[in-house]
Amino acid sequence: MSAQSSKRPVQSSSLPTLQWRHLCRDFYNGNCRLEDQCIRNHTICHVQGESEPTDPAPLISTTPNHLSLSPRLPHAEGPFDDDGPANLAWLGPRHNNDYSEIRYIRILPTTDEILAQRRPYMPCKDTTNSTNHQPGLARMLDVQFRHLRYDTFEPVIDACYHASQQLAFSYNQSPPLDYEARQHTARGTQYSLFRDVKLEEIKFEGQGIQLRLSFACPARLRERHLLSSRHFESGMLMALIGLDSHNKLSTTFCKVEICQSTLAMRPITGNHLRAAVLANFADPSDTDAIRQALHGLKGLGPEEKFVIAEFPSVLVAGYYWILKHLQHLNSNNAGISFADIIASTSTHHDLKVAQPIYSGTDSFQVDLSILQDASGNGNCPAPKIGAHYLDLAPTERNNLVDDVCSATTLDHGQATALCENLSRGLSFTQGPPGTGKTFLGVSLAKVILNHSPSKPILVACMTNHALDNFLADLIKQGITKVARLGGGSKEDWIGKHTMASLRQNFKMNCGESTRLSRAYRGVESLGREGAKWCEAVNSRTLTWTAVKDHLEKNYPAAFNDFSKCVSHKEQQIKDLRHRRSAAGGFAFEQWSTGADLKDIKVIVREITSWFRKTKTETGDAANSSESDDSASDYSQGSLVGYSNGSIRHSHDSFADDAWSLPYHVRLAWIAKWKSELGFSSTIDKVAEVQRRYFAARERKREIHGEVDARCLAGQEVIGMTTTACAKDWAMLKTLGLQTLICEEAGEIMEAQTITTLFPSITHAIFIGDPLQLRPQVGQPCLSLETTYGSKYRLDESLFERMVMPGTPGAQPFPVSRLNLQRRMHPDVADLMRATLYPFLKDHPSTSRLPVAGMAHRTFWLDHQEPEDIPDSLAAGGRSYSNAFECAMISELVRYLLNTNDFDSGDITILVPYSRQMGRLKEQLTQTRTCSIALSDKDKEDLADMGFLDDTGPQQLKSDVEVLPMVRLATIDGFQGEEAKVIILSTVRSNLQDRVGFLQTINRINVACSRARNGFYIVGNSTLLRSVDMWKSIIADFESKGRIGKSFTTHCSRHPHLYPLTPYHAVTPTWCNVPTWAKRRQDYARSALVQQLYHADIRSNECVPRRTSLLYARRSANSSIHAVTDAEANAMSAKKTTSIESVRSCVANSCHVAMSARISAILDPARNASSPVLGPASTARFVRSLATSSVIHV
Repeated sequence: MSAQSSKRPVQSSSLPTLQWRHLCRDFYNGNCRLEDQCIRNHTICHVQGESEPTDPAPLISTTPNHLSLSPRLPHAEGPFDDDGPANLAWLGPRHNNDYSEIRYIRILPTTDEILAQRRPYMPCKDTTNSTNHQPGLARMLDVQFRHLRYDTFEPVIDACYHASQQLAFSYNQSPPLDYEARQHTARGTQYSLFRDVKLEEIKFEGQGIQLRLSFACPARLRERHLLSSRHFESGMLMALIGLDSHNKLSTTFCKVEICQSTLAMRPITGNHLRAAVLANFADPSDTDAIRQALHGLKGLGPEEKFVIAEFPSVLVAGYYWILKHLQHLNSNNAGISFADIIASTSTHHDLKVAQPIYSGTDSFQVDLSILQDASGNGNCPAPKIGAHYLDLAPTERNNLVDDVCSATTLDHGQATALCENLSRGLSFTQGPPGTGKTFLGVSLAKVILNHSPSKPILVACMTNHALDNFLADLIKQGITKVARLGGGSKEDWIGKHTMASLRQNFKMNCGESTRLSRAYRGVESLGREGAKWCEAVNSRTLTWTAVKDHLEKNYPAAFNDFSKCVSHKEQQIKDLRHRRSAAGGFAFEQWSTGADLKDIKVIVREITSWFRKTKTETGDAANSSESDDSASDYSQGSLVGYSNGSIRHSHDSFADDAWSLPYHVRLAWIAKWKSELGFSSTIDKVAEVQRRYFAARERKREIHGEVDARCLAGQEVIGMTTTACAKDWAMLKTLGLQTLICEEAGEIMEAQTITTLFPSITHAIFIGDPLQLRPQVGQPCLSLETTYGSKYRLDESLFERMVMPGTPGAQPFPVSRLNLQRRMHPDVADLMRATLYPFLKDHPSTSRLPVAGMAHRTFWLDHQEPEDIPDSLAAGGRSYSNAFECAMISELVRYLLNTNDFDSGDITILVPYSRQMGRLKEQLTQTRTCSIALSDKDKEDLADMGFLDDTGPQQLKSDVEVLPMVRLATIDGFQGEEAKVIILSTVRSNLQDRVGFLQTINRINVACSRARNGFYIVGNSTLLRSVDMWKSIIADFESKGRIGKSFTTHCSRHPHLYPLTPYHAVTPTWCNVPTWAKRRQDYARSALVQQLYHADIRSNECVPRRTSLLYARRSANSSIHAVTDAEANAMSAKKTTSIESVRSCVANSCHVAMSARISAILDPARNASSPVLGPASTARFVRSLATSSVIHV
């Protein structure tokens, strides 16, 4: 730490705030068309002295916050304070960002907020809570904003605090040659810390100011290893933390653009020890933060050292637009649809919801013929749903639903939900696993478009995957006018439905084209201006851009010497200000290097070339229409004036012609101007150009939004994620959307759902299941799964709050329920019926064949083996694993694959903890049991915990062994998916009766409802019985005799039962199960492989040995691949094999077109003296097939 640490505590640093004064409003918003003729101020938009009327009064905490060198431990009283924000609190403001109104709160944490010693204010979610200071919708927005912001930035604040401590500890130490970047705080936050940060250069790109920050690179990330790691991924958040010699701390947040390896930085640094990251400011409108960072990085104040704290899991776009939208709704009093219901402070609100606006008349009827046409059933007349369906008697409603079922492909539950959704303006439909929620949503969209096609339907989902699936189903049903907004889709067919593609086929009117062109020119002009100012910051000498205004104001004679025009035609020079700047820049550059005007012709040619280059860069039609001669005349006239002595002698200390001054005098003048100007003013200019640049970009975005709105008005469906809704809310609001269909509504946070409720929406349909996974939150203290978090319930969706209210005394909202499932075998569905869905029925298609090699399709392997003791200091220290369950599951997977009945992806292993997922991956890959398929999110989690080597050399495809693929996933990452066989590892087994994640019914529900055909659990039933839902599930297993210490398996050829345990060979010595595993659906049939390998043709007895794996599959040319010499020797050892059996298997496994070639190879062997092959001859025979290209290695 610095030398003053014992005398002065570390506190937040700040510069004098640049505030409001009289200025040119056009210039403030981007560009002023009057340019230098404008009488208003163009130098800088903010100066000290006066404050902008819309800005809040600055907050000052009652007790100064400072950095403590002790660990930042959780508060003993709990993480939150309910005393009220700012001056409403008993002790006053906690920090300078503790505002009572959320519209004033900076989304990114401030340094004073990071150092705050008091607990943050957090309002409870219950409407009965009296501590919140706002009523109604404003209260709901306030609660959602504060909860979501805390959940997003508490890990960031914790990491920044820890990084500040690390910086303080090492302040006086030399930069280390090597260090460990991964850090863990006392609260368990993981982040990466990079030391010895320096500013290499500053640029002005499309995203505004871009910093190239170099840092001491840890040894394991040097050369190209940094690029293959997960560090500094594009769009992620990072913090630039600085500490100066006066113990002042600064924090500036940036968004990562790209990283550069030590190899790329070697030409700049001259060594292989430093890497770099290119980053933009996360909040480009925060002028003060930009000035603060640049002042410190350029060394304009006390000596300051910097580190970078990287947060790999915080994506800027993931939180920014949602929080910004909540602030917008709060500050502009913008309403949302159904606010009187969802933001009601009463627990006894009226549950009768108005009908959609298009069904408000008594004569209203919805024609369902569009669904009848899709089903192809013309025998039954198309039913119609009237306006008063809900007012009908139960018998009449049931008869109408029966008619809908007869005329369409909807089942009874779907038909009931469809009728109810069409009769309520705000409707919720609960769909248990496998009941066809998406199919219902598509049917509703078709009916609504058929009845009221004037306005597009808004389809909103939480994830890109779910959105793409929904839109794909719509397109398959003939709805082709679909717009897919936002990025993130991985589907190729989306291309023609994106906004960029739709714009190409849409013609703008003249006014839109003109305004958009002007907006583009404004952005480009400010971009060039920003690039010049960044060049001035990078330059070690004084540039014309930096000194021009100073000379014009204080040294007019010098200014005229460099920039005056002697002979020009003003009407031919449209951009006079830019021309003068260009000419002055060239002249000042020549003057500052000691040049004179002896060679006029050379100077003329240089300036003429400069003007031509300027016109090419601007691309302005007005400028491009000017002739090159005018530029030449302009430059010649100026220089002729210089050469004829027409330069005015200044009345200041410029006694002589500027061009006649000796070089050392010129340097003295340059030094004087630099001293008078100060480098701070240049940085202030850069920060102000940045703000103006983004203001101009926002205007361009608004014009684009108007054009896009007209384009989207002609579409039938607009699909987007909730984040995209928040980002494009202003544009979508102009469309007057009336219908919303929200998929995955049970997984969407209430703050995200609010972004879809445009004021014009009169029909909102939410489809989901609140009994499946809830929205994911990072802070347990905000989750209703914990006792403390039950007051805040950030992971409670709007769907769950309305139909299953947690507020005492609140009435549940009416909900429709789907009741016919098409996924799970009845044995698996029994688990759901015994717990959450007693009304669930099975479709006839769910009765399937048994699981090959297993006596039961559902089984619980019970054990008492303890879980592994987690390392609290390691990455993922709060995650758990169980070595016994890893071994058991590994052997079970090996056995199932050897039964020859499963393709790649048929088997999925579910785990509640990432550490167990990592242990299973290690065991399955090291034993070469199978290849592992992981989702991107699971890969990130495993990489964070060190189970995936993110810095090692990449493995070539030719080095990868072809093994059957098994999906390995966490329960939370498998929502909405399914597999033929599910193996669940419950992990937890301890004497403290700690169940962990699997005590939540939502997570248990997802874990037990993914299997289509077989479901196997490995876990400690004694421990899990303490949870009511697990107790019911275990009782179901016990009632069927399907729980025990080992799995019961059988040979499909000889149905003898025998146990499978992890400590013995997979296949006992007295019975052999085929161990050949198919790779794809076009693999050779299992019966043929059994014919060759399971039994000898001369007897009907089982082969008394294990066979090795035979990897066989048909390729595009219908050949069979990958039979190795070792496998040929193994399969022929100790036994003889019939040539005819080999021929029969190969011939039937190959395409018919290959039979002639097969016969040509087998006939010579058939005519041999021996009708059977021994071990050596079998090996030679297989090798001969390999060389013939029928079977090749």
